[in-house]
Amino acid sequence: MIAPIRFKPRLVEKIWGGRRLETLMGKALPSAGRYGESWEVSAHPGDETPAEYPLDAAGRTIPDIASSAQARDVFGRHAEDVREKGFPLLYKFIDAAEVLSVQVHPDDAYARAYEGDNGKTEAWVILWAGPGSRIYKGFLPGTDIGVFDSLLAENRLDECLNSFEVYPGDVVFLPSKTVHAIGGGILLAEIQQSSDVTYRVYDWGRTGADGKPRQLHVDRAREVMDLGPPAENTASAAPLESLERGSLERLVSCDSFVLERAVFDPGGAGAPHAAGGGRFCILSVAAGSARLEWPGGGMDIKTGESFLVPAALDAPAVACAERTVLLYAYLP
Repeated sequence: MIAPIRFKPRLVEKIWGGRRLETLMGKALPSAGRYGESWEVSAHPGDETPAEYPLDAAGRTIPDIASSAQARDVFGRHAEDVREKGFPLLYKFIDAAEVLSVQVHPDDAYARAYEGDNGKTEAWVILWAGPGSRIYKGFLPGTDIGVFDSLLAENRLDECLNSFEVYPGDVVFLPSKTVHAIGGGILLAEIQQSSDVTYRVYDWGRTGADGKPRQLHVDRAREVMDLGPPAENTASAAPLESLERGSLERLVSCDSFVLERAVFDPGGAGAPHAAGGGRFCILSVAAGSARLEWPGGGMDIKTGESFLVPAALDAPAVACAERTVLLYAYLP
């Protein structure tokens, strides 16, 4: 099992989803349906992704591995916490063919007290965006609870939301309690705390598959949302090191996770996983393809594939014949 572990994605139909998980990320979708999410690495209760590779791990979930003799090799210094408290991260791709609902996630204290789950801080990396596609994040200056309630009652909440156009490569950091929405025409990668607590605030007057308005959770949302304007729209990448014909950048560093991006030009090579120190990481191919090599093994990886890199493996070497973008997420 001391090899990158690839899981069978959990493909999720959504009313706002499309088919770009198939056409751009190589996912084998059913022939019909609107698919909005591919859960790549998940141990959330009831939503665990089973391993597909290597063969000696096939069918095993992250909780299975955490309770096995290989736990220390895979999870390193976090093995005991993963076994006792659960795997703290969840990684997915999201295809928003249409705008998502305006929503908010609680912090850990609220979620654990009222939902029996973790809170949810998350970060997005924009992989594809149609012309004019926008992200909604936080409120415009001057928005107070009175303005919020009034506009919500009039089905005009978008008038007090801060929004901005996004482009491939942009990074959006969303601390818990930030009201937000993904606009239509966006494909992104998301790293988040392992949580599925979402309070839907506003749904643009949309109806569900049954023809009825989807459920809102305004009372809970009002208790947790931050009314202040966001500190920034997009996050700035911080250069970490130069690789051979490539670079490693830190995109987000917070209490819940660290997110980094390695960008290789054709012919690029290196070992850019910077976690080290006995930590596992999630590695995902956002674009392109590469060859991974490690002591005793190697494999070809391509766009749309994601892996859990065991702590004992440290930093697999990467070689790319084409422009390739890799994302790395790990615990701080």
